[in-house]
Amino acid sequence: MPEESPTPESAHITPTSATITSGPRPDPVAERVEAAALRLGVNPLVDWATRLLTGAAQPDDDGDPSIELLGGMPALEPWMARVWAAQVLLHRWHHAAAPAVLAGLSDEAWQVRSVCLKVAALRDITDAELTVVSRLDDPEPSVRVEAATTLGELGSVDTSGTMIGLNNAVMSTDSVMADAAERALERLAERFDRPDVRPASQY
Repeated sequence: MPEESPTPESAHITPTSATITSGPRPDPVAERVEAAALRLGVNPLVDWATRLLTGAAQPDDDGDPSIELLGGMPALEPWMARVWAAQVLLHRWHHAAAPAVLAGLSDEAWQVRSVCLKVAALRDITDAELTVVSRLDDPEPSVRVEAATTLGELGSVDTSGTMIGLNNAVMSTDSVMADAAERALERLAERFDRPDVRPASQY
């Protein structure tokens, strides 16, 4: 019989944390919001975030916590604090924050508009639908894509602006926008059991 090959040493190595798939990576934003909620309390945190988002409070106002609690660093640009405030509302919520999110959809900074679209979708702020439709024509491409995605979650098949806007966006020369609009129409068809609103197949 041929001599048996020795077992490679590597076969006896116990897997380490570097070789084990340990699931999704931690979300630093979620971790900061959780730490802030534990330190301040959920309602005071949401109240502060709402005031920051609307401009009623500015970073490091007297009586407010350090803005670094939300962003992990100083707010180098004014819009950064509003982005961090909107991110709070992705993880902690109170219905009283809805008007601030609605206002944030028209913020001068596209970064703020983008996060507020995510919040509107997650928190099902249906009053935002028409404003979200207007964001389909946003000057920032990523905001347009986020608006299409948001309409898939909170839009209605009975809102003409939503249906016209998404069907027009499906024909966009921007393939990313067209794909987002197509997925949004598929999502509306699923939510309302309306297969007729699905985009026509392309051949």
